Amino acid sequence: MVRAPRLTDGPPTGHTRVSLDAPILDGGSLRRAAKSSAAYAAAKCGAIAFSLHLASEFAKDGIRVNCLTPSAIENDRMRSWVPQEQRKDLAAASPLGRLGQPEDVAAATLLLASSTSSWITGVTLDIAGGKAGL
Repeated sequence: MVRAPRLTDGPPTGHTRVSLDAPILDGGSLRRAAKSSAAYAAAKCGAIAFSLHLASEFAKDGIRVNCLTPSAIENDRMRSWVPQEQRKDLAAASPLGRLGQPEDVAAATLLLASSTSSWITGVTLDIAGGKAGL
């Protein structure tokens, strides 16, 4: 949820800071090694580190920054590129025994974007059915 910006006292230079009183959500990729190139993995890890840095930098302005790292999410693109048998194998490899769904990512996004998570900033939330921690 994005609220209207509000002006706050600026730093000693006299500039005015704007506080959005709203979250910024970034996307990384699952933190475990996957069968992808080193460049892809480095870019995704960079997105996670960037989010952490922004969270530290903007917290004083009331802006929360968090990163979402979904794993295997079954969507139209996956269904068109990944054969059914391989999707079954991916689901079986998940501790929860299923692939993630777009609704799983949406629910995590809504949580971090809501005022319910007003004390949460600088976190990376793995949306991976338990796979990331194992």
